[in-house]
Amino acid sequence: MKIFKKSVWCMLTVYLAIWMVILIVGGIIMDGYRNTINNALNLTGYRTETLETDGEDTEYFKSDYVQKDADGNPLYVTDENGYRHQVYDDLALWEADVEKADQVQREGTTVLWNDEDGGGLPLSKGNKVSLFSRSTVDYVYSGKGSAAAYTSGAPTMQTALTDAGLEINTTLWNFYRNGAGKDYVREQKTGINEVPWSRYTDEVKNSFSAYGDAAIVVISRLMGEGSGGQGGPRDGTQTMADTPSGDYFDLSAQETSMLREVIAAKKAGTFKKVVVLLNTPTGMWFAPFEDSVRTSTPASGWGRADSKG
Repeated sequence: MKIFKKSVWCMLTVYLAIWMVILIVGGIIMDGYRNTINNALNLTGYRTETLETDGEDTEYFKSDYVQKDADGNPLYVTDENGYRHQVYDDLALWEADVEKADQVQREGTTVLWNDEDGGGLPLSKGNKVSLFSRSTVDYVYSGKGSAAAYTSGAPTMQTALTDAGLEINTTLWNFYRNGAGKDYVREQKTGINEVPWSRYTDEVKNSFSAYGDAAIVVISRLMGEGSGGQGGPRDGTQTMADTPSGDYFDLSAQETSMLREVIAAKKAGTFKKVVVLLNTPTGMWFAPFEDSVRTSTPASGWGRADSKG
């Protein structure tokens, strides 16, 4: 009886498998020859109809950004295809996009911790600051994949802070931009590749004191479809990053060393404040500084902000 039941299921499996192959192959063939099949059977797959509208407005979905006449009525135009639509106001749309992007950035920026003893933030106009990390000249402006945004022409961090009234340490900036620091380029998914402290020249280090109102350290991470943190077997962000733990959202050895040097310079009086800017859409691990962060009065004046880029 068991043998009979087993044979029935085997035969049924083979029978269904054969039909599955026939349907798959047949579907592919029919799809590839659908025009030939339609013609042979005198069938019409689709047709195009042109309607005489006599200037009728066929634009069903109106834009909020259109040009208007003196009376406030939308202007219309008929294009070369006979399609009559409103005259779009590209400048107004662009300005609305900028306003929305600014709103998203502001709502996505959080001050995680600001020391009560003087505070790292806010900075004041005229403050002279030093920007640390290769990420200062290679800022992450958006996510990847479907989260990517057009950022060509976006202001650099130097330009943005200068426009806000701060004076930037150009010696340090040029070190990352054109000097030895330019060779350290962030890679997608797992490559942080921060500049080792040993590459900082005496000229660069000697420039800190002239721009010692604050040291701003930027820690960046890429996120999004096709980059990191998406999970799955192809996501190596938890095991393959150039950090001691292999976790992409941990600090690399170079970042840890840079932060320790900057904090030491602050304690020595070179910097009045240290601000750590997290240019990342997700949380991060700061295990090497766990004890400092947990104390009630950690390195005085060390402010830290989280920027979802």
